[in-house]
Amino acid sequence: MICAGITCLDIVVTGNIGPHVFQVDSTPVDTISLGIGGDAANQAITASSLGLSAALFSCVGDDWKAENLSGLLSEKGICIEYLQRYEHDTTMSSLVLVGREGQRNFLFDRGCGKNYVPNAYSLEAVKKARLLSIGSLFVMPEFDRHGAGSLLAEAKRHGVITVADMTCDTEGAADEVLDVLLPHIDYLMPSLEEASAVTGAGDPAEMCRKLRDRGAGNVVIKLGSQGCYIDIDGVRGQIPAFTDIEVLDTTGCGDTFVAAFSYGILKGYPPEECAAFAQAAAAINATHIGACGHIPSVEAVRSFLRDHPTQKIVS
Repeated sequence: MICAGITCLDIVVTGNIGPHVFQVDSTPVDTISLGIGGDAANQAITASSLGLSAALFSCVGDDWKAENLSGLLSEKGICIEYLQRYEHDTTMSSLVLVGREGQRNFLFDRGCGKNYVPNAYSLEAVKKARLLSIGSLFVMPEFDRHGAGSLLAEAKRHGVITVADMTCDTEGAADEVLDVLLPHIDYLMPSLEEASAVTGAGDPAEMCRKLRDRGAGNVVIKLGSQGCYIDIDGVRGQIPAFTDIEVLDTTGCGDTFVAAFSYGILKGYPPEECAAFAQAAAAINATHIGACGHIPSVEAVRSFLRDHPTQKIVS
């Protein structure tokens, strides 16, 4: 599995977060930690934990953050030979603020990600993959306009399954980018807010219809605490989330979902089972602080499913 897109160093601050921090000189918080972040990196780590061979297509700068990230990714078993290094530039980084109720906010620096375009070496490697996941659209401008399309088109030419996630479009590029990319995407997996923003629809079923009309093969809408809505090969409906868990941090849960859903696709699971497996993995992730690295194995997800009632699709 190839995960292409965002890789960054996360600085995660948890606890006493709120508007009051700007009214005082200093604020004690619960924890401050460094870790791996970014949609593509989070997906790759989850995929590797589930037993898939995972390669990361992304970039780092010429700084201490690059050295830290490369080491951490290698320790997680991720193939980083396609991680492009941009001299005289900085590695992407994100400050993740997590409140005590699980609310979060991101402050991010795109760094070298502003200019990332996969090189010819990466394009050649796509041909041999089983699945290519884009994580995510609408953060790295050059990747959106000149990189993701090349990867997806090359993947489709060689029978590779293609998956894509997105973030909120802060660049105003959605119409331009999606018209080019959607016909090359087998499974599009936006959140409810992201899908609503690019379709203008308020209902998940209508969002899926509009995205498929524009070329997407199948669509999965992530609904957060409400589960997900799937429109895959004629199977349509909402699958409720697992609610009997203690949510500590939802950072990276969407990426965990995408990676686990991709695992299900590669294993030939039916759509409902892919969704249940993905939601179980995301639920496990939500019970920990930090974006990724909380899924120890496939068996851990299966154990969670055995201990929690499997959610049935609601038409």
